[in-house]
Amino acid sequence: MINCPDEYYNNCANRIKKCKRCLCGEGTKYNQCHYLAIDPALPMHPYQVEQLKLKTEEIKAKKSTATYKANSKRVKAGYKQEDQLLKKTLRSGAVHGDGDLKALNGIVQIDSKLRTKGASFTVTKAEYEKAIAQGTNAFVITLQEVNRQGVFLTYELFVKLLELAELKL
Repeated sequence: MINCPDEYYNNCANRIKKCKRCLCGEGTKYNQCHYLAIDPALPMHPYQVEQLKLKTEEIKAKKSTATYKANSKRVKAGYKQEDQLLKKTLRSGAVHGDGDLKALNGIVQIDSKLRTKGASFTVTKAEYEKAIAQGTNAFVITLQEVNRQGVFLTYELFVKLLELAELKL
């Protein structure tokens, strides 16, 4: 009865046959706890309560480590996605309202479009309105399937370019 309180020792059904092997009785630290309650009104053996606490803490630690790893991966992926989105936004001209490219000292502000499917050089109404709101006045549309490019100018830009051409003549 090294670790076993008297009330638990007297309530144990295994006290006679397994006490020498029981960790709570005279056994070593490598043995198991063989406490088997005769009267179920007595709560769990203190050693069993302690072991249960240790196991739950160990499980929580494993879960928190796994959760931390999973969360850190999600956070890193989120930061990576955020960085990519910021780079795309900066390149799209949405931040500075200047389109994708500039030419002729900012007179021509170009929005480039890549069409991977289909063979249409058209600009949708939504794309056009967004580009005009950003100050874009020219579109370069690339059709990937047929390896062709088309350039479209707004009427205002076309007039400006004609005026510049007349000044140089």
